[in-house]
Amino acid sequence: MARHRAEDRCYTLSRPGGLVSSLVVVSILMMGELAMAGTAAFAQDASEQTEIRAVVARYAEAWNRHDIAALADILTDDTDWINIVGMHWRGKAAVLKGHDVYHRTFFRDTALDFTDVDLRPITQDAVVAVVTIKVGDFTPPDGQPRIGTQDRLSLVIAKRSGGWRIVHGHNTIIEPGAQRFDPVNSNWDSAGKAE
Repeated sequence: MARHRAEDRCYTLSRPGGLVSSLVVVSILMMGELAMAGTAAFAQDASEQTEIRAVVARYAEAWNRHDIAALADILTDDTDWINIVGMHWRGKAAVLKGHDVYHRTFFRDTALDFTDVDLRPITQDAVVAVVTIKVGDFTPPDGQPRIGTQDRLSLVIAKRSGGWRIVHGHNTIIEPGAQRFDPVNSNWDSAGKAE
């Protein structure tokens, strides 16, 4: 008889409208509320998004003027930078030195054009900007001329000391020949051929 009562209790807890069903509904509602609260807490308001986009624009302006002092104004002291060929510069002084040397040499006549800026909030005080760039022609130290490229620059921008500053940058070339093999954004399938 005791076994039967335990089964009755299990049935009561799990039957439609029982305690388990109620707990599931409450849990789903709470998760939705937390997700919505988290989204609101991490979203920047319109004026902050304008400030963040201004930091991205100031990077392009500093590059195009080859103005390292202007670049310094938008970097944090602990900025990390990974350039297009994988060099990793740690700290503001190193990032500025790398840009300065390159802008006095093979980038001295090279301009950037930002064609797309996509912002993704991480926290209230941090955002990732993914920027599509057209880079003008240049000839690096190896002597092999590079005809204009399209790059993708990822920037981590954080609010520090009351202003938005670049904390991390990573530049990647968009290799035109590889784009047709993108399994997400092309017709290329897992069998290795176009669908």
